[in-house]
Amino acid sequence: MGTIDPDLIKYLQRENPKSIDILSCFLNDFDVGFGAKRQLYNTSLYAFLMKPTETFAETFGLSCEVLLIYSNYPEMQARTMQSISAILSSDPAKGRAETLICIIVSDAIGAKEWVSTYTIEQQDLRSYVVFETDDLLLTKKKNVLPEFRKQLNERDLFDIQLPLLDDLYFFGRDEILSSIIDSIKKCENRGIFGLRKTGKTSLLYKVKRVVEQSLKGRVLFYDAKNVKIRNRTGSELLNLITIDIARELNLTNKIDTNLTSSVRIAEQFEEIVRQIPFGDRIVLIFDEIEFISFQAPFNEHWKKDYFDLWQTIWSVQSTYRNLCFIVSGVNASICEISSINHIQNPLFGIIKADYLQGLGREDIYNMSRRIGKRMGLKFEHDAIDYLHKRYGGHPLLTRLALSYENKKACEKPILFTVTMLKSNESIRETELAPFCQHIVDVLDDYYNDEYILLELLACDNIADFMELSDSPIITNHLINYGLLFFYNGIPKIGIPVVGEYIRSKEARKHGRQLAKHIIQPQERRTWAHSNTQTIISYMRQLETLIFKQKLPLLFGSNSFPQAEKLVTLPVAQSEDEFRTFISTFYKCFVESISNYGASIGKGNYFWTEIRGRYPNLFRALLRIKAYRNWSEHLKLNEDMQKVFDDFIYEDLEGKQFHLVKDGFFILQQCTINSLMLAISVEINNLS
Repeated sequence: MGTIDPDLIKYLQRENPKSIDILSCFLNDFDVGFGAKRQLYNTSLYAFLMKPTETFAETFGLSCEVLLIYSNYPEMQARTMQSISAILSSDPAKGRAETLICIIVSDAIGAKEWVSTYTIEQQDLRSYVVFETDDLLLTKKKNVLPEFRKQLNERDLFDIQLPLLDDLYFFGRDEILSSIIDSIKKCENRGIFGLRKTGKTSLLYKVKRVVEQSLKGRVLFYDAKNVKIRNRTGSELLNLITIDIARELNLTNKIDTNLTSSVRIAEQFEEIVRQIPFGDRIVLIFDEIEFISFQAPFNEHWKKDYFDLWQTIWSVQSTYRNLCFIVSGVNASICEISSINHIQNPLFGIIKADYLQGLGREDIYNMSRRIGKRMGLKFEHDAIDYLHKRYGGHPLLTRLALSYENKKACEKPILFTVTMLKSNESIRETELAPFCQHIVDVLDDYYNDEYILLELLACDNIADFMELSDSPIITNHLINYGLLFFYNGIPKIGIPVVGEYIRSKEARKHGRQLAKHIIQPQERRTWAHSNTQTIISYMRQLETLIFKQKLPLLFGSNSFPQAEKLVTLPVAQSEDEFRTFISTFYKCFVESISNYGASIGKGNYFWTEIRGRYPNLFRALLRIKAYRNWSEHLKLNEDMQKVFDDFIYEDLEGKQFHLVKDGFFILQQCTINSLMLAISVEINNLS
């Protein structure tokens, strides 16, 4: 039985006796050594540091004390959550308390639901175990361990796709982070490159936090794939940068924001940079740099504006050593090519390029252990070795693999062995295939020579690979991505799951029997239930991003209807079961969008706004619409018949429906996979 520090008891008897009863409920598993009333963000809270017992600490992977917050307000507010972050980052909690977990005891009714909603909407990745005061005291709970297990298991902490905006789940990258910070101190430029979803944007946000907090520098962040950036001309973007720097220096009264002359904009930029105080640093970060480069896929004007913009920035930086920049993208060719169409590349030779590969084995171990234990998951060392080798340390693929195992686990706590992970490999990687596609499609689309080599290697055409890999630049790019390594002189795929995906894609391309892995009958119900829940979660993340960025809404203010029906839909083993499935998906995700459009006077909302703003999601929803019309109508109109024919040709790989076994389930599997991927891509585009 734990204890409460005697001095703390005396303090609470005077200040808030009710707190003693609350703390007593935790003494089976904790000792309470510190407590105080804290006033932050115009609110008063009681903060306690509690040391867990050895058993409790081992169960949830705790190595420090745990912060308990008691709020005696009748409702929960955002300021409470802000106060928790402030308390954890200041003494005495700083360095003493766990940062990934916090206990909240609140007098507010519905506190648990409020915190759950808040963490999703605000992308708050900390785990909260919430108790309502009346329930805690009236039931006289003395063993809180079951409630800890229940609440921590409810949230899948591995299933995170958005860039990390704080340090809670930032793992590894210490060496490259330190190197970048040193370069900023010297006012040198850096480039961060690598495959999609390797954590480049998360690293850039980490750099921003360190520069602002430790160096007291100023960081301006520009997401070049954002239409508000890439649709600007080079002069317009330079003018925006000038205005942003002036705002940081409180010099907005000294600039003309209405300039249109490219010469005057360049002159004003130089004048503002000249006024940066000695010793200060302005750091410009350009993420997804390809979108405003000579390689720009959408905006033709950047084929010329690229040179004007970067020649101006380079010239000014050469004169005033108080400005530096970081660019980030997939491929470092933007700063490796010396000239383009006989014009000197202004970024050639002025950027030190680094590639972000997968996390190291130790980082994967720390991530799996630190996050997994909070959800009742443990991993043997051999299992960690398997995960690291199979997924090449790629952060997203590894997390999604762990997320799959978390959802599949029937009982917790559970200890994963390498045998258990290998036994689930096939079905798990069927779910990962859409994400592998997202990762390598950029090579197929924009760096085709690299993709061709990778495809040869994935299909074991090693001789052809060796014959064609005479360009060291291309080969080095694949090595730097982490996709290629040489073992005893023999090329190997660095991320095996990606190799499997490419091999399957190549088989389909050449018309072999269905190359895609079809979920086995005994696993289909679990698979469908799990992935439908993922779709619901992803769709709500997407809605949150759309609402924050004030983009065209999908379903209006009330989200999509009938979510509870989605997770109970049948596995489509017959025509009637497929009709039930596709009709429900249509009502939830397609019809509800059209209804919202009609409610705001836009009858073609699905075909115009959704199609134009969310093209990946539109295509997935169009598949649902086509299959629903096919299942419920005797005859399709000419346009919809063509749409249907295209989709069924793709999903059945050109085979006639009546010749394919389990045809209805294959269509269900393709529909779910395509929607899940589409939502994920749209989230990435808006992040």
